[in-house]
Amino acid sequence: MDKKYIIDPNPNWNIEAMGFIVEAMTNKIENIIENHEVFGKTKKEFESFFEPYTLLKERLVEEVLPRYEKYPTLNKIFQMEKKLEKDDLDLGIILILDMEQRYKRPLTNENVDELVGSYMLNRISKVEGLEKESKINSLSDLVQVLEGVEIPDGEKMFYISIYQNRYELVKEIETFTEEVAPILQRNFYLIQDQYNKSIMEFKKLEGLESLLERMVTMKLNMEADKKIIFTVFPFGGINMRHHKENLLVTIGIYIYYFKKWKEEKGFQGAELVSSLKALGDPTRLGIINRISVRPMYIQELADELDLTPATISHHINILLNSQIVNIIVESDTAKKIYYEVNKDKLREIGKTIEHLGDENLRGLDFSGKTAKISIS
Repeated sequence: MDKKYIIDPNPNWNIEAMGFIVEAMTNKIENIIENHEVFGKTKKEFESFFEPYTLLKERLVEEVLPRYEKYPTLNKIFQMEKKLEKDDLDLGIILILDMEQRYKRPLTNENVDELVGSYMLNRISKVEGLEKESKINSLSDLVQVLEGVEIPDGEKMFYISIYQNRYELVKEIETFTEEVAPILQRNFYLIQDQYNKSIMEFKKLEGLESLLERMVTMKLNMEADKKIIFTVFPFGGINMRHHKENLLVTIGIYIYYFKKWKEEKGFQGAELVSSLKALGDPTRLGIINRISVRPMYIQELADELDLTPATISHHINILLNSQIVNIIVESDTAKKIYYEVNKDKLREIGKTIEHLGDENLRGLDFSGKTAKISIS
């Protein structure tokens, strides 16, 4: 399935700049270290392993954050997103990935309109089945789209604020990333060994599809030239941006290790409880029943079960977090993401239940989460 690979040996400093701000706002590395038991490691082992990352972050907090405070629109929008209390802050990452893939700097107003409109339609479409002809060419278009979807009022105001401030926001992203990129580049030596080792580990696998199926239960059915960039910020996820015949993929430098450590620790008690909770809902069982016959997309499932796309999306996310379903990303011409049952996971759950009487399984605990991904 792989058409062509280009693996960039170096980070994209503009992407790293935006990714660092997200890390500084969420403190994910500190949370990972505190939850070291999830991966079967001691806190001391994790502190030692992540020392290059934490040292780099400390340096950048001192040098980059004071500069970030000079960008009021960027700061305002990011703080609004943080208040939405979502699992991930993805606005900055998605915008910078699309900017890097699709446009030359400086962006024109027309570029900005296209960039921001595309972001909003993609985000809203994840919870609501929008018509293919939906467009956002004005504030009134956006308001009309938002009136027809079931999302919280705070999130609607977030989108409206982005649109109203889109030109200032994108200009500040351009200026901010250009200002701080040299700082990241200058301090990169602190983590360069781990960065290079991540690329080496990737090259041992059988292409991008092998990585995706192993890491995030995803199948990639796309014919496209693929540019792969490894990222320090963010460190534990995969993002994919498809434009025309090109696919830009960013891979966090630690995602391979997270999966490896989980596999070494094995399928444990709390993960079994989480999986059973995911299965213990009539709607989710209905979804599983249908996608066990053939892969289906959100709107199809909504029609089959007589539910809203937002409701289906909510239940699909629960099943994804427990790795009970797989994602199938088709060619960009289809503009659809399909879901199928992860039969291997169901077998694993069944085998664990079957052996619950084994004393070797008693008292074990596991509370890991699926690697985060973003697709468009």
